[in-house]
Amino acid sequence: MVINVKISIHKDRNLITVIYDSYAEFKNIGKPPHFRYEPATKIWQQSIDNLDVDSFLEFCANNKDFIHNYSEIVSWLSNQAANDYAGILISQRGELYIPATLVEDNEWLQSLTYGDKVARKGQNYYRAKDAYATREIIRMETGIKMPSFFTGIEAPDVEQYIPDFLYPHQVDGVKWIVEKYYAGLPGILLADDMGLGKTIQSVCAFTILQKLGRCKKLMIVAPKSTITNTWQHEVSKFFGLNLQILDTDNMWLIGSDSVDYCITNYEALAYYGRENARASLNSDWLLILDEATKFKNRDSQVYESIAALRGSAFVISLSGTPFENNASEFWAILQITAKNFMPRYLLSRRFIEYETVTLGRKTINRIVGSKNLRVFNQLAANFVLRRVKDSVVCLPKRSIHVIQVDPNELQLELIEHVKNYMFDKFKDDDITKMASSTLIRRIEDDPRLLIMGDSDVKDEPFVKRIRLEDVGPKLKVLADLLKTLKGSTVIFTQFEDMATLIKEYLTDYDCKVITGQVSQKGRNTIIEQFRTDNGVLIATDALAYGVNLQFAENLINFDLPWNPARRAQRIDRIYRLGVTEERHVWDLVCNNVEAIVYNKLIKKLRDFTIAVEGLEFEDSSVYKQIIDELF
Repeated sequence: MVINVKISIHKDRNLITVIYDSYAEFKNIGKPPHFRYEPATKIWQQSIDNLDVDSFLEFCANNKDFIHNYSEIVSWLSNQAANDYAGILISQRGELYIPATLVEDNEWLQSLTYGDKVARKGQNYYRAKDAYATREIIRMETGIKMPSFFTGIEAPDVEQYIPDFLYPHQVDGVKWIVEKYYAGLPGILLADDMGLGKTIQSVCAFTILQKLGRCKKLMIVAPKSTITNTWQHEVSKFFGLNLQILDTDNMWLIGSDSVDYCITNYEALAYYGRENARASLNSDWLLILDEATKFKNRDSQVYESIAALRGSAFVISLSGTPFENNASEFWAILQITAKNFMPRYLLSRRFIEYETVTLGRKTINRIVGSKNLRVFNQLAANFVLRRVKDSVVCLPKRSIHVIQVDPNELQLELIEHVKNYMFDKFKDDDITKMASSTLIRRIEDDPRLLIMGDSDVKDEPFVKRIRLEDVGPKLKVLADLLKTLKGSTVIFTQFEDMATLIKEYLTDYDCKVITGQVSQKGRNTIIEQFRTDNGVLIATDALAYGVNLQFAENLINFDLPWNPARRAQRIDRIYRLGVTEERHVWDLVCNNVEAIVYNKLIKKLRDFTIAVEGLEFEDSSVYKQIIDELF
């Protein structure tokens, strides 16, 4: 006779249950200690609050050969979490009830709760959303051992399944992903520094889980620019999987039995989610979300579509820069990845700094920064794996140079005109300041940008005095710099019309240009020509993600993006695995608004190193080097 006893933990009902397939099994094993029998369902059950953990552990140990999920149950009970939990905290239907005596003396616990006191079991309690971060904060603040939010088992040894072409750090990453899957986590964030092979690691983890009978199907969501050159190519080359591309015409195939391996882009998925009933993946699927910053905005259509899509699939989110501006972006990525990571109200209360600003006729609370990032890092650590290049691979030196460019008299006059015009016309509010800063940065790049494209000041008298021969000093510095450089060079700018001006000015070079207006097929052709010609490639940030340009020796930031992640993305196009010689990065910084942008970048870098890497800013091997060389 085969004896098979199933034990289940039902957090939503606050119950633990024992089910026997037959009466004969019950006679052989016996009654679970202190459990009551429900004749209608033929199930033995007990409240988690009243569970005698020691007795039940002994019962499980005596019958471990017959309990098919023995490891999972023991993993959940072995730290006697339920004993500590009983009589102190109550968990029901996605909510925690925390004793008022604990809450009223602790600011962190106060931030967990909402609503008025409620009476339960003769005591006063406060309600809180039952989430991973909620339980962790209770543990950190009170020492109370909470039951694990995940009931998992120990992962098997997967060494035999790992291909020999992986680097050692990639092997460690694959093993870590598999371990987290078996531990019961709904997903993880692979936040390795750019160029360390997040694509290879994520797909390799899938193939191993597939061989172990855990995940049968794979879906990838990625930026358009990476689907063919990066994902299709590498997945086929290294693992022999043929990815079917899903777009707006065949998106209805999501989650269907006719598709085993597929890939789509964020824009197509958002469109599909807006126009149609949203599909949801089940536990047979593994979902890879490349460049996870694409859904960093909690209120976007992309975010809503991804949240609907993930279902019960295991999620691997990929981003080397999950924290670009503030903690809300990092939270949004983790909330999708870990599914129930942290209540939004807790994020707002404890990790975000606001200021009251006027936008037109409205007064709002705007995010201006982050706080308590050390705590945030501790909460995120279970889901995030972050390695930087310097710590795992031996790459040649990367030199970063700064050239400070003084604005000329025309630029200074135009900047003052813009300030006065915008403030006089639209008043001194935040919208005006934002619009003005963008216009000023265009002037700093080249004054002629004011007469190109549409702007509020294009028809003003002070703009009409600009002539086509009024070349900005940055362009002259750029031309002089190029004369000194050896090898091929990539030039990044924020503005498409600036890319045009750069090409027109550099008449001594056969410059190639890639902007958001160039199709994916066109980009592929241009990149291949650039690789062959060893010349100059001018690009906007449309090329800053998912493209390998490690054959280029130099990169010039003609202007600076607003956040450090974007700048890091640019740099890592040329500084990746496979580089064998020194790479040079040049930043052209105008001594005006752009100098202020640099200072903002430093603050954001500091927040990133604490929240994602868990380091003090001064300890960061990557970013300290950058700042030391910049200043």
